[in-house]
Amino acid sequence: MLLSLLFTLIFQQADSYDTKVSRRHAVLSAPAAALLLPNRKAIATTVPPDTVVIPQVSYSPTLSLSSTIQGYWQLAGGHGSYEVDDVLVNMKNHYDVGMTTLDTADIYGPSESIVGQFVKNQPKCTPITKFCCFRFLKEIDRKEVRERVLKSCAALGVEKIPLLQFFWSNYEANNYVDVGLMLSELKEEGLIGEIGATNFDLKWCVREGKWSERASASERSCEH
Repeated sequence: MLLSLLFTLIFQQADSYDTKVSRRHAVLSAPAAALLLPNRKAIATTVPPDTVVIPQVSYSPTLSLSSTIQGYWQLAGGHGSYEVDDVLVNMKNHYDVGMTTLDTADIYGPSESIVGQFVKNQPKCTPITKFCCFRFLKEIDRKEVRERVLKSCAALGVEKIPLLQFFWSNYEANNYVDVGLMLSELKEEGLIGEIGATNFDLKWCVREGKWSERASASERSCEH
């Protein structure tokens, strides 16, 4: 089932949690040394006992994410220099205060691989990535989709991507529904946990909903 998880995450009050705090409060309560700024060495910190921990949100029976996530597009290059060791320390500092979800994309240069290094040391974290389509959209086929998803799995060090967010750059190339179905096939195969949509507004999300309808119809025809 397609999850249209649009990751412009809304800041909400965590009323259903014991902490009774907002995500903003949780972020501001995180250790200051968790911030990785230019020309500042990241320092591993110990989380004080009274630190507010960012809560988890369940999106499906198989997917729970921290209500504030770590985003790593800036590791793509061209956004300032960094040392990988500093990045990993930064990830750990945020992880320790509850930001257990790390977001990246297949077009973010070495970002997936660096997140994968962190996953290796913190297997309880949740890496999520994006399947981004910008060029030669009409030529995308099952072979390319499979190869790219397997490449992301290898970079992240996982057998199954917990959440793969689908990015499509040009709606005039309307085969994005077909590509979405190809991703759905890999979900059924077990390479993808959930499929999300990014940069799709309501109009396109309605069309996306037809993926699961078409997939279900196909499954019913195979049963007869």
